[in-house]
Parts: sequence; structure tokens; C-alpha cells
Amino acid sequence: MSLIDDIRNRGAKMRARLWELLVSHEYPTDTKSLLLAAYVDIALEHHAAIWLLTEHKLNGSAFALVRTVFDAMLRALWINAVATPDQIEQASRDEFRAAGTIAKKRIPTQACISRTGGEEV
Repeated sequence: MSLIDDIRNRGAKMRARLWELLVSHEYPTDTKSLLLAAYVDIALEHHAAIWLLTEHKLNGSAFALVRTVFDAMLRALWINAVATPDQIEQASRDEFRAAGTIAKKRIPTQACISRTGGEEV
């Protein structure tokens, strides 16, 4: 088995486990929780699409989706750790326009610890 095959297999297993965790629980129905679940679902769907596209040698299209996975996960992190209730409501209506706000505002990194040195990333 090649390294790529191993990565693909591990990625598929991880994605399946995350989907299982996402659908096996009942979550609150508040806007924040719904947005978080939606962003995670979007990221998982895009990840699955990337795998399907690479299996069919459509690498350019697969690569184009990589950014959307990171975008969805960054949005979920921002909603969970930084956004105010008003910003969450605006985001739920796709009305929140704050170019650079997500990038400029430091996201708390207590849960995001570097694997290499134990320092915050």
C-alpha cells in the first residue's frame, strides 16, 4: 500500500467517525449550535468530495475544494470561540460582513495546542 493510499484510508476512517459522532448526538437547537453542526457537516462533505474527485483523477477540482474545508472549520471555530451573539445571528442569516475580522481577532487557542512543543499555535 502506498503512502497516498494509507492517507486516503485513514482520512476516510476519520471522516466516517466524525460523521458518526455528529449524527449520533442530540444537540441544542440554538443558533450557535446549529451553525456549528452545519459548518462541520459542510467540511465533512467537502472532504468526501475531495476524496471522490482524487479517485477519479480530477485533482484540480479536488484541490479547489481544500480551501472550503479550512474555511468551514475556521468559521466553526470563530462562531464557537469569538463571535458575539449578534454576530452569530448575522452569520446565520448570511448578513455578517467583516472582512478580516476573523483573521484579525485572536482566536483563543487553549484547545489548539501545537503537537511539536506544547505551545499555543
